[in-house]
This record gives sequence, structure tokens and C-alpha cells, in this order.
Amino acid sequence: MPIDPIDFIAIIFIVFIVVFCVIAMIRGRKRDKTYKQQLEEELKKVPKIDETIHVEVVDQKCFVTSEGTKLPKTAQNFVIFFQDDHGEILKIPVEEDIYDAFEIGQVGKLTLIGGRVQGFVLDEQE
Repeated sequence: MPIDPIDFIAIIFIVFIVVFCVIAMIRGRKRDKTYKQQLEEELKKVPKIDETIHVEVVDQKCFVTSEGTKLPKTAQNFVIFFQDDHGEILKIPVEEDIYDAFEIGQVGKLTLIGGRVQGFVLDEQE
């Protein structure tokens, strides 16, 4: 019994859709894995000093990341960029409440413990 041409086209279309979905899921997982590795590498670069340093807030960034393909989970990320007296830029991820407390241009003493912001005292303005 020969296959009806319309049924054949429908089967080809369904196979195409299934293959497309599988390829999209594989690419999505690879992209998520690559991004996760990049994020872990960035976090490894965070200075692990346990001291107070004199810095200026030079930039702030907030962005959203998502993980997963079926039911993606999103996370808000907040990063503050400090410049120390030697000109080195420190990129430090922080919580939202800490992020909100900083403004670009602030100068003061930053205390880091384990690479996390523990305190910031503004320089007295004249």
C-alpha cells in the first residue's frame, strides 16, 4: 500500500521539527556549560585579600543570567569595579543591597575578607 504524498510530507515535517528541537537543546546545554565555566573563571579572579585598601568606585554593572533549558532559573548578578591607588581594577561581585549602597566616584577604604566586601568607609570630604 503506497504512502499518501500528504502523509509523507507530514512525516518529513515532524521528523524535521524533532531534529531541530534536539539540536536546539544540545546547543543550549553547551552554551549554558560554556557560560558557567566563564563565570567560574571570573569568580576565581576575584582578589582573596583579607585587608583594607584605598579605592575608588569606577563602575557598576548588573545583569541577569539564566540556567537550564526546560525550566530556566534566572539570577540577578551585581558587580562593582574598584580602582586601587596603583591603578589596578578590582571586579567584585556583591549582593544587591551592597550594590545599591555604592555610587560611581566614591573614594574610601574597602575591606575585603575572602574576596567579599565586608566594609567601605568613605574618605572625609573637605
